[in-house]
Amino acid sequence: MRNYRLLNINRDLFDQWLRDLAEESGVQVWYGTEFLKLRLSEPIRVLAKKDEDTIKVTTRYLIGADGVYSRVRRESYEEIKIWTLPVLQEHWRAEGDFDECFYAFFRGDISPTYAYVIPKNELYVVGVGVPENHPTPISTAINGFKEWLVEEFAFKASSLERREAWAIPYGFVFESRGNVILAGDAAGFCNSLSGEGVRLAIESGVAAGSAIQEAISYDRSLATTYIKHANWITSFVRQTYQFVTSLTDEDREEFVKSELARIPFLEES
Repeated sequence: MRNYRLLNINRDLFDQWLRDLAEESGVQVWYGTEFLKLRLSEPIRVLAKKDEDTIKVTTRYLIGADGVYSRVRRESYEEIKIWTLPVLQEHWRAEGDFDECFYAFFRGDISPTYAYVIPKNELYVVGVGVPENHPTPISTAINGFKEWLVEEFAFKASSLERREAWAIPYGFVFESRGNVILAGDAAGFCNSLSGEGVRLAIESGVAAGSAIQEAISYDRSLATTYIKHANWITSFVRQTYQFVTSLTDEDREEFVKSELARIPFLEES
């Protein structure tokens, strides 16, 4: 897709900028701190380790924003199984017939989800996502993807700078309970079509803050107000997952064609 602007950011710098904003707003940020234990009581009790000291914190409300493998979620919802999409990406010093665009590829012969190429910092980020328990190993998928890039985009790699592997939420969304709620990847808020999570993390963080204000003002359960504020995110994630997992290669092609047809509208708006 062309004529559609995306921000290509460095997450380490962006994340620190967000923390700085929080501190400027009066938030107390603890660096060098590890979450240890959670006790669901009234008030909620949190055990943490800061440097070498063990700290006990009591709070009325708690937001678990600690990622796809959230320990807050694990201790609050032990009975729930999560599903993830492992993603492998490589940063290559290379040449190829690419523009300064984010390339997403939906090809079932490469992956049942997606693969991508992103020009970034004078390198090419090449990545692929493969669902858990899929018969094709993710290493096989990314090697097949690079072979296809050689044929279709004259991709010529000279040196591998680094390789990264992680997982994103895929097909699960949590409805929070009581006064412990989850945001971002911890709640399963991730776009199954693109793998994007940071926007929904920020949106759900805003929803969590608004929910706490409302819960305090009207003496309500935090989860009840949060579900209302974050309902559109939950709906979006579920619908996107259902859409992605029901597509065939022909459906993907039709989807891309329909998106390309929207470009004049995007330019006008």
